[in-house]
Amino acid sequence: MSTEAPSFNRPRMPRGVRDLLPGELRELKALEERLLEVFSLWGYQPVRTPSYEFEEALLRAAPQDDLSGWHQRLFRFSDREGNGLALRPDMTTPIARLVAGRLRRAPLPLRLCYAENVFRYEEPQAGRSREFRQAGVELIGSPYPEADAEVVALASRLLEGLGLRNFRLEIGHVGFVQGVLEGLGLGPEMERLLRRTLQLRDYVAYQRLVTSAPLPDGLREGLLRLPSLRGGGEVLDRARELARTPQAQAALANLEEIWQLSRAHGVGAHVKLDLALVRDVSYYTGMVLEGLVEDVGYLLVTGGRYDDLVARFGRPLPATGFAVGLERLLLALERQGVWGLPPAAGPLFITFDPARREEALAAAARLREGGCPVEVEVSRRDEVAQRGYARQRRVRLWARFLEGERGMVRVEPLDDEAGSRVKPVAEWVAEVLRAREEGVTAGGRAR
Repeated sequence: MSTEAPSFNRPRMPRGVRDLLPGELRELKALEERLLEVFSLWGYQPVRTPSYEFEEALLRAAPQDDLSGWHQRLFRFSDREGNGLALRPDMTTPIARLVAGRLRRAPLPLRLCYAENVFRYEEPQAGRSREFRQAGVELIGSPYPEADAEVVALASRLLEGLGLRNFRLEIGHVGFVQGVLEGLGLGPEMERLLRRTLQLRDYVAYQRLVTSAPLPDGLREGLLRLPSLRGGGEVLDRARELARTPQAQAALANLEEIWQLSRAHGVGAHVKLDLALVRDVSYYTGMVLEGLVEDVGYLLVTGGRYDDLVARFGRPLPATGFAVGLERLLLALERQGVWGLPPAAGPLFITFDPARREEALAAAARLREGGCPVEVEVSRRDEVAQRGYARQRRVRLWARFLEGERGMVRVEPLDDEAGSRVKPVAEWVAEVLRAREEGVTAGGRAR
């Protein structure tokens, strides 16, 4: 008969979240540090905002015609004073609040970066959680295409520098799609449906809608070609046939300049145009950006220009930026075999006979003061159990304070039992600290 506890007694977790074990967290932290280093090379400075905000502040990013939909993506709650609060679903909105407040007197343009957890009440699926970690940049205070080209180039250099293969960055412009659709006089509801199908890349539904729309054949054929306007610079020439309104024409001119500047940054090989690109966040006003890799079925990078968002907090400022999903990026890198840290070096492991407990603890304290990771035996296990634990923990060195060797310590590398040595305690401690400074272990191995 099984002695396993019933399933209802097992600790459960909410949907859409997960634990990170020590090795997993180490990998994620190392990737995060790499991204922040790259951001710093481009002049971006890190900021941190609270995990939750007033709900009203987060709703300033919502479209007025879809407030209920925006509510549904928030984790909402109230404090004891009855204020409506919510966990942040992205970092752009809190940073817009920060720029309009405490950073009001900072010189422009502002280059800010972050690596934080965000929370979205969405249906969990592969590559999508309700809590996940984002890293990104915000370039605030410049309305010019040089700023958009910088964030595109930074995103490309970031992924390229990590060794990621087969990735591409696609850029479009919300003004182009809006201008094309508004110039056809289809009405707000039909325009909304067409934008939605483009956003979902549901081109079958898009084609069905266009076919049923009351349009002359020539305009219908042009609109049917919109999803195919993807690729290099030649796409711009084909797109001009659809740019019949001033809005669409201005968007196309802006996108062409961003495209040229991106190539001047030397990232043209990874950047493509997508004139049908539509993002699902309402505050985008210009260039939009998506980054993906062939063997991962979801987006790694999202972003674009949002010139109206900071103004919703009382300070009109143009802005552009992008965010990277860290867990998604790590998964893509691991699938391609281009990311992986060597196994972490284990700690020093100190055990002792009861008569030498104080001496062992004093030695451990001295080693930690010198920057050496040390674990001390606290479970009163026998030698066999201690040795098994030491192997599981991959300890670098086992130091045994034995009753019969007063004033001495027996030092034993786990992979070489015959190589154990007995040394005076003070001499061994000094040797370990000296070896740490030189970058090797007391056993002579590279640290």
